[in-house]
Amino acid sequence: MERIKEIAGLAAVTLLLSLLTWGLASSYLEEFNLFSADPTSVTVTEKTGAKGLFTPPLYYVRVILPNGKESQNLNRFLKGR
Repeated sequence: MERIKEIAGLAAVTLLLSLLTWGLASSYLEEFNLFSADPTSVTVTEKTGAKGLFTPPLYYVRVILPNGKESQNLNRFLKGR
């Protein structure tokens, strides 16, 4: 009987964590739908880089959007692309 309770508890915890993971992943994909992104040409106004002690360098750019406004966010990109 103890073994059945243990297996049922593990199954319940596994189901709960699976549902939590699915919910977080689907929420992220709805908010940041990369498949609907359209490539666009923009003008780069500022380039910056940051190097951590144990991480590779991160590169950021600030751009002027197609509507003529400057982006308030720094956009991360990979070097060499």
